[in-house]
Amino acid sequence: MHLSPFCLLLVLAFPAGAQSVRSATAPMSSQDYSLKSRNQRTTARVLLIGGGLVAGTVVYATLPGKSVSLDVLPLVGGVGVAGGLAALGSIPLFIAAGRNRRKAAPIAQVEVGTLAAPAYAGATPVFGPTLGLRISL
Repeated sequence: MHLSPFCLLLVLAFPAGAQSVRSATAPMSSQDYSLKSRNQRTTARVLLIGGGLVAGTVVYATLPGKSVSLDVLPLVGGVGVAGGLAALGSIPLFIAAGRNRRKAAPIAQVEVGTLAAPAYAGATPVFGPTLGLRISL
């Protein structure tokens, strides 16, 4: 039996409908924002490092004294521009990751700890319990 490429694509894509999808109307939790921020930051780092390495390699390969054939120069230039654009494309991802990290931060946080009470010279410091409330704006 011979399947056309379109039928094969349909057969392969059929199980994708069974995957769970979060409802668009459900609000994202703090953990969702944190995971999204971490993924965006990782993607941005990959683009920045990879694009920088590609662009740097092209710049190094085309320095005076290096032998680059004139017939491959447009290809090398295109690869260098693509690497530079990939590095520049990481900037919006870093910005979005920071925005999602701020959304993942708790709005109000209660802190319980100890604080050293002032002591006179030569005396041992006295520690007392403290209760604090931090509100992020």
